[in-house]
Amino acid sequence: MTPLARGRKSAMVRTGSKALQLTLITAAHGATDGGAVFFLPLLPLVMGELGLDALQAGVLVAAYNLISSFLQLPLALVSDLSGKNRVFFAAGLAVSAAAFIAFGHAQGYLSILALMVLAGVGASTHHPQAVAILAEEFADQRGFAIGWHGVGGSLGMSLYPIVTGVAALYVGWRQAIQEQLAPAQPDLVPYVQHPSRADWRVLVPLAREHTVSLDVGAGWGAISFGLAPHVLRHYAVERVAERVAFIGIRGHQDGARNVVPLRADLHAIPLAPGSIDVIAVNGVLEWAGLVDPQASEDVAARNPQVLQELFLRQLHTLLRPGGWLYVGIENRYGRMFWRGAADHQGLRFTSLMPRRLANVYTRLRAHRAPRTYSAARDYRTWTYSLSGYRKLFATCGFEALQSYAVVPGYNAPMQLIPLETPGPFLYLATRSRSPRRVLGRMRRAAHVAARVTRLEKHLTSCYAFVAHKAGGSSR
Repeated sequence: MTPLARGRKSAMVRTGSKALQLTLITAAHGATDGGAVFFLPLLPLVMGELGLDALQAGVLVAAYNLISSFLQLPLALVSDLSGKNRVFFAAGLAVSAAAFIAFGHAQGYLSILALMVLAGVGASTHHPQAVAILAEEFADQRGFAIGWHGVGGSLGMSLYPIVTGVAALYVGWRQAIQEQLAPAQPDLVPYVQHPSRADWRVLVPLAREHTVSLDVGAGWGAISFGLAPHVLRHYAVERVAERVAFIGIRGHQDGARNVVPLRADLHAIPLAPGSIDVIAVNGVLEWAGLVDPQASEDVAARNPQVLQELFLRQLHTLLRPGGWLYVGIENRYGRMFWRGAADHQGLRFTSLMPRRLANVYTRLRAHRAPRTYSAARDYRTWTYSLSGYRKLFATCGFEALQSYAVVPGYNAPMQLIPLETPGPFLYLATRSRSPRRVLGRMRRAAHVAARVTRLEKHLTSCYAFVAHKAGGSSR
């Protein structure tokens, strides 16, 4: 090969190497400048989920740019003195990349803020070092190289919010449940999301054109989103801020525009009297007696039953004439409590005890009741027998009460068995099966006896009640 040919080949290699450098540095500029705005489409979701105010959100957005701006000059001086522009450039890019990758595992405001600061530290090494490298490598084409570098930054700032917004739409609440909740508490997944939790809706009249419904103590919104397709408007009332935020995020991502999340206490629901057609109270009535909003150091908390009656009367007031109330709740004397299942305050057998004895027992063992230890030391999550519930609803003005046994429970109402006649219970008992023949026959015989004697309706673990407010048609 002639010297001229070798020179041309060497020039081509240098040109290719320069083009690759320019492409990589320009792409890094796009990532750096895009990092300043990638968070903006996520901000409404993060604010809702974490309950942030405008100032906290502003700090998150500003942290990246502030840190990057303040550190650029001192890090540029250190880089010049050490003569290691490329090392600083690569290190900063790696730090920013690590911070952005870690965003997917951030759990709270402070962790997100720390990652934004870390990403800003990495970004602070880009501009001075990138310009120095380009000026050195493209001594005869500085304007072109720096101009191309600027194009990369502008494209990053334009495209990153779009990419982030699209990702936020497709990586939604379902994936969050599978990644965060399912590994830790798989039993909670159906409770949080399964639409069958609202299957009791067949018991009440619903019309997409005009029904307004309310779910009190909506939790994570499974019942609310089960009702939403069948009503005109639905209010999901929940006291826990994070759950209200989740309902809002899910409603936005699922396009359920008729679901309105409200944060409110059970005893202060901010809706107009006579504005609701159907109210759902699933696993909530017992908690209405836990905390008295009027209690203080000088004023003792009222009796739990008094608070539960006030709660039900509030719901009666919210209903339109002819409106319906659905309640899912445990049976005080249900067989699951005889078998040793923990009551709502975390202790066993308290629902079976006389109220005064349960009160003393709970005070003695309050430290073993983690769900309510900070709110109450005595026994306040009262449940009732079948006759007790009937009396409670009648006292609060409800009529035409329909009573059902719920199997396997009110959080999964696969079977709703009327209690007015033993026929449905008897039908199910005669068709039950067991893998152990002798035990299965004995169990089936016991179930049949309990149903024939009508004892079963007093021992079933959970009830569902449908009650009517006078003034309209009932069915």
